[in-house]
Amino acid sequence: MRPTGLLSVTRMLKTPPRDSLKMFATVTEALRSRGVINPAEHIIMIRSWATATIIVSPQPFSDSQIASARKFAQEHSFDLVHLPGIEPKDINRFHILEEAIYYESARQILSDDYNFHPPVKTGGIEIGKIKGCLTGDQIYLVNSQHCTFRESFYYTSTYEKSFAK
Repeated sequence: MRPTGLLSVTRMLKTPPRDSLKMFATVTEALRSRGVINPAEHIIMIRSWATATIIVSPQPFSDSQIASARKFAQEHSFDLVHLPGIEPKDINRFHILEEAIYYESARQILSDDYNFHPPVKTGGIEIGKIKGCLTGDQIYLVNSQHCTFRESFYYTSTYEKSFAK
């Protein structure tokens, strides 16, 4: 990515939440691997009832870019999930969810407690563990075809540590 470029990724929302949060974690880790100390200043995420869009900048977003993102979300009825300076009162305004799972997950992914452990193979099933992601310690199944587990288990595909340069 060029120093003044932006990366935008849109994913369909699924229940339970997975792809958009997995992408959020991927871009966060990619920024960290590039030496970014505070990735929260480099990511904006908004959602509708069906999609989530993540915008990533190699530079921290400026106050005017943040204001533009807020204005766009308000005018087009998108909910803010994350942007620099977000507060709980800013979320869950148009497409109301019972729990602020996207906002809370983004906060945890960006926290110092977030720790990705690459998938390991055990008994024929690849698993990885993300400490503190979502609600407490969660186990992620990798490359699963269908779900028969309760809500505490979320699907994900193979973790990619960084995006294309």
